[in-house]
Amino acid sequence: KQLASRQKNGATYYHYSISGQTPQQIVNFYQSELQSSGFTVKSTGGGGGGWGGYGGSGAGISADNNAEWIDVEAGGQKSGPTYWEICVGPSAQSVDDCDDIGDSDSGQS
Repeated sequence: KQLASRQKNGATYYHYSISGQTPQQIVNFYQSELQSSGFTVKSTGGGGGGWGGYGGSGAGISADNNAEWIDVEAGGQKSGPTYWEICVGPSAQSVDDCDDIGDSDSGQS
């Protein structure tokens, strides 16, 4: 489910949620799709912690094809949906600026 999308400084930010998928499954999907589309993966990572229903995990991936940069960050609690953000832009800096867009996310699309 798409929760929001915005544009800023040439980059586009998307925010989604899904049930039944872990953050790592989301990132694995994007990694496969990006690599098959000619993108070079620059970094991946993830982690988890906490106990009981409030424990959670997160994962992410950054990739580019020298013309477009993409960053995907996913996270969620064990007992709830997984949320993820995607930022696509013409440069690494434009994608880094997506943090500002995501921080102001109010759920509007």
